[in-house]
Amino acid sequence: MDAMSWARKEDTDSLQRAAEQFRRSEEAARLANSPFGVAYAKTGLCEVLGKLGRVQEALQSCSASLEKLSGLEHITKYSTIISYAVALLADNRPSEAMDLLATLPNEWPDWASGYNGYRFYSVRGQVQAALGNAEEAIADLQSALQALHGHESSERERSNRLFQSRFRVEQLEQSLELQTLESKERAQRNRILFIAGLIVLALLCVIVITLIKHRLLYRRMAFTDLLTGVANRRYTEVRAQEAFEHARARQQPLCIALLDLDLFKSCNDRYGHDAGDEALKRFASVAETVLRPGDLFGRWGGEEFLLVLQGTDRNGAAAVLDRLRSAAAAERLKLAPDYPLQFSAGIVEFRHSTERLAELLTLADQALYRAKAEGRNRSCFAED
Repeated sequence: MDAMSWARKEDTDSLQRAAEQFRRSEEAARLANSPFGVAYAKTGLCEVLGKLGRVQEALQSCSASLEKLSGLEHITKYSTIISYAVALLADNRPSEAMDLLATLPNEWPDWASGYNGYRFYSVRGQVQAALGNAEEAIADLQSALQALHGHESSERERSNRLFQSRFRVEQLEQSLELQTLESKERAQRNRILFIAGLIVLALLCVIVITLIKHRLLYRRMAFTDLLTGVANRRYTEVRAQEAFEHARARQQPLCIALLDLDLFKSCNDRYGHDAGDEALKRFASVAETVLRPGDLFGRWGGEEFLLVLQGTDRNGAAAVLDRLRSAAAAERLKLAPDYPLQFSAGIVEFRHSTERLAELLTLADQALYRAKAEGRNRSCFAED
């Protein structure tokens, strides 16, 4: 595989991972009964699917998002309409895209400036170009350029975007000049416009894919435990606090479990730290396979992991941990074949009188010590 093929594969993988994240967000929003959250996730999915070339799926996602946002006056609806127009343009339906965009200036006058104005005029300029309206396309792209001047705060981002906008304006001006000088050669003019549009779209795709790739990389570095691939302690604690506040505000069930691999030190002493790393990675992999999409699982430190089960009472929590324990016990490590992948767990069920997450974590830690003292490889609930 040459370098360019590898880069394209990496970019496609980044977009596919982004699509999967949006699908998980959509599922989480459905579980939380949040129509707006579902619409927001579908809008993001529409944009990513369009960049993957899956235009029909992108159109379906945008259409579903607009249905959810019907009657709402929110910037997400504005963004969804823009993404819908981009998908229609990719589907060779510029007239429909123009009809969709025509309503925005009147319905959303406050958003016709800054980055939102830039995006609107940029997309409409591309649609005008596809319809053969070169002068209107140039006017829109010049408006996009003006909106961009007033929006960008970063010199580097501004210079990149200004370069793109100037490039598009220059290409369309050249097309208009060719149209004036060579009006009898309409086929050649259309071909030049088509090639120019492809160049613009290609540049935009490269920039967007690069931004997505960098964003995913930085997010992974900030929120992921590099050894196991699950959430790190910082991110786990933030998400656990959110789950605690959500359960407390809505009076919903919540269980938190602190898990600790049994006899982990003896595994390190007997087989070496590489075997210990394998045990941690294998356990994290099993957990991600067994746990539900809405469950939060992260590395708490050393051989300890934190599991947050939203909307789950003590019976449900016990069942989840039993499934995890059975799946882990079936694993065999390459570097430590005689080491049983077992864990002890301390579980605490949220009580509506609890005021701080730290109280639940303390109770879970105490229950974990009790599970260790009672012989390991078991789960203990915090005492009421």
